[in-house]
Amino acid sequence: MIKLSKKIFAISSITILLASCGGHGVCDAYSYYEYKKEAKEIKQATPETNHIENGTI
Repeated sequence: MIKLSKKIFAISSITILLASCGGHGVCDAYSYYEYKKEAKEIKQATPETNHIENGTI
C-alpha cells in the first residue's frame, strides 16, 4: 500500500511540475536530446582529412 501511494504521489508530482511550466520543460528536454543526437551524427559523418606537408618543417 505504501509503495502504491508513493508511485501515485510521484506520478502526480511530475504531472503537476510539467503542467506548471506549460509543457515547455518536456519540449526543451526533447530539443536538447535531438540537438545532441544530431551533433553526434554530424561528428560521425564528417570524414577526417590528413594534411601532409611535403616533408617541410
